[in-house]
Amino acid sequence: MSRTAKIFAAAFIALWVLIALVPSVLAPGDPLAINPAEAFSKPGAAHFFGTDESGRDIYTRVIHGARDSLAIGLAATGLGMGLAIVLGTVAALSPRWLDEIILRVLEALYAIPSLLMALLIIAFTGPGVGPAIVAVGLSTAPGYARLVRSQIRTLKSSEMLEAATVLGRGTWLLVRNHLVPNALK
Repeated sequence: MSRTAKIFAAAFIALWVLIALVPSVLAPGDPLAINPAEAFSKPGAAHFFGTDESGRDIYTRVIHGARDSLAIGLAATGLGMGLAIVLGTVAALSPRWLDEIILRVLEALYAIPSLLMALLIIAFTGPGVGPAIVAVGLSTAPGYARLVRSQIRTLKSSEMLEAATVLGRGTWLLVRNHLVPNALK
């Protein structure tokens, strides 16, 4: 990725974080204010994205909804990555028979499309923000876990890990300071 692309991406992310933290700067209106007289208005100067069936400004609702969307996305990704790091690390460092069991379970879960798995989880847990975060996190974890496992298995035989072992680092320190950070690069 070029330096310009990285700067553009960082600026775009910073803009959305700013919008999520202070939505009233770009959309000073109330996202819940209804005006039935303006229902289904077309996009224009008064309403950039138009209005919905209740006359609520869609632009204002999108901007004010960015905070919740960002929080839900970060929480679901954090849950998925956290679970994947644990499963991938345990699989890569465990005896061969346990590695095979974990890997087969991950492959079986990975074979189910993520959206379908998320919908199944929501069907069992019920609707809401919490179940949605758990569903998306759990449905993305198998793919991430397979990648983490692969990276750690590669790093297990590296000279860096041999040097750390010779220096007397314990297993927990090797995992925390060397294997996981390098596997996530």
